[in-house]
Amino acid sequence: MNVPLRYGLILGILVTVINLAIPALGLHTSIGISAIFLVVVIAINIAVVIMALRQTAAVANYGGQVINGLVLGVVGGVVVFAGSWLTTSVVFPNYMAEVMEATRETLESFGIPSGEIDAQLAMGSSVGSAFQGAIGTVVTSVVVAAITAIFKRADKA
Repeated sequence: MNVPLRYGLILGILVTVINLAIPALGLHTSIGISAIFLVVVIAINIAVVIMALRQTAAVANYGGQVINGLVLGVVGGVVVFAGSWLTTSVVFPNYMAEVMEATRETLESFGIPSGEIDAQLAMGSSVGSAFQGAIGTVVTSVVVAAITAIFKRADKA
């Protein structure tokens, strides 16, 4: 199995395990945990891309390293999408309803009008959340690869 594929699977599996752990521990209704989750998965994404590109640096030029990051991100994104969707709709079928209720309570405590809250919550779904995770994985992987490739590539002067 090539390096970007292997590390894309590793990335997707790590994010999925964390994504499963949060509702299993009952932490999914905490806004603070959502922020921490985002920071943790971005840090994991960065670390995985850098580790992968270190392994391909001897044989890939700048463009090749960016492509490696893209492939890693797409593979990871597919796994993240599937894992997130399964977590929020199959494994924990009440996940979205519970998150929406906690979000409503938080927004109401800030004095946001009910109509605005309803409009914001109407956009939430398991598929939408999973898609955002997949897109975030791909974008983060490509950006980190583009930066890392400046330093880790075969034709570096």
